[in-house]
Amino acid sequence: MDRHIILYDSRRAIDRLLKSIPQLQDLFDTEHIYHSTGATAKEIAYRFFSQIESCKDILNSEKAMQHIYHTLAVKEVANECLESYLSNDIRRFLRNFVAQRAQKRILAMPLHKIAMMGQEVKRLQPEDIDFNFFATSQEKKPATQEVLGSLNAMIGLHNIKQEITALSTLLSFNQQRARLGLKASFTGCHHMIFTGNPGTGKTTVAKMIGRIFYNLGLLSSGEVVVTERSKILGRYIGDTENNMREIINSAKGGVLFIDEAYTLCRSNDDNKDFGRHAIEALLTILAEEDSDILVILAGYKEEMDNMLSINTGLRGRFPHQWHFDNYSCEELMQIAYTTLEQEQYTLSPEADMRLQKVVTQQLIANDKEFSNARWIKQYITHSILPTMAQRVSQHPHCNDRTIYSTIEACDIPFTDKESTLGIKKRNRIGYCTLQQYEAA
Repeated sequence: MDRHIILYDSRRAIDRLLKSIPQLQDLFDTEHIYHSTGATAKEIAYRFFSQIESCKDILNSEKAMQHIYHTLAVKEVANECLESYLSNDIRRFLRNFVAQRAQKRILAMPLHKIAMMGQEVKRLQPEDIDFNFFATSQEKKPATQEVLGSLNAMIGLHNIKQEITALSTLLSFNQQRARLGLKASFTGCHHMIFTGNPGTGKTTVAKMIGRIFYNLGLLSSGEVVVTERSKILGRYIGDTENNMREIINSAKGGVLFIDEAYTLCRSNDDNKDFGRHAIEALLTILAEEDSDILVILAGYKEEMDNMLSINTGLRGRFPHQWHFDNYSCEELMQIAYTTLEQEQYTLSPEADMRLQKVVTQQLIANDKEFSNARWIKQYITHSILPTMAQRVSQHPHCNDRTIYSTIEACDIPFTDKESTLGIKKRNRIGYCTLQQYEAA
């Protein structure tokens, strides 16, 4: 009896199947491979049905399928592009969006009703399915470009800007190839390690990455949850694992940013340190594809490198390892200018020279704890402006806007780093000229 077997899926899925089972390649004539120019509403509805059947957290229902098919049929009649409804996107949509909405609906139900319904409570309802997830690439592209524009407007971070722009371009490129039925090399994992000193923009960049991945449909919210060792470790056995699971659940849909992550993994033989339990709990989520979470570990370069050498299983889970350089004197001055301008302050020429000297001495000191952009902003807020306010307050009846907006050299206070480097302390309050300042 003659039989014909037809394999139907995206080109990428078919190639993956044939690669994983080489014997199949001899059974199918490669000359008979056909690529559909466009999927119909029925075909995409079948993709939904297949993915729902494979999802353990939800159950199919006639109402849900009718809602899915009706929505797709309306889009088809309206000549809307249906190529974005790829199997991987549908799976991510169901597991990370629909399942969460269904869970919230269930939790809002009375407990006696949940107990009475049993497994039937998992049956999908039309309100669980929000098709807004499937925004077209044309709608997402401007939002992604807006984030990249904000990133490029930041001072410094030249290598980081190049890395993120390249990654965003590659992700968008692969998504478009997949929509066209071409093979796309998705890695399935984009967890990251940020190394660098404090104040170099790691948290700010993490927030931008969250927005980029959200705009590309790779994360369901893009929000960033920041945590550290003190929030993760528990006092008793089992506490750390529970804390880590709760933190991971709270970060679902977005970015989990673990600062000073090296403190969780100090040595191989320290069984009394519960940090290793946090790493073990983290490895579970790192191994999952389409987990709807992006993990970023951050810390000093030397300590982070040591952590990766201790736990070799971690390194392979983080394909992106980026270093954030310290800001230069010119970049810190640019940050100072921007910060002051936003608050309607200006530096006199003498104050500008004085501030450059202070910044230079901070960099010469080469202090590992130096917090870069954070330091210059705090120095302005907690040192310069209070000193200026004290000077100006000696003239309470002055209504000259220039007096209240111009920072003089004597408003730039002495710092500990200058004392260490043998620079004479200057702590004068009052009006001063450049000659008076240099003579001080």
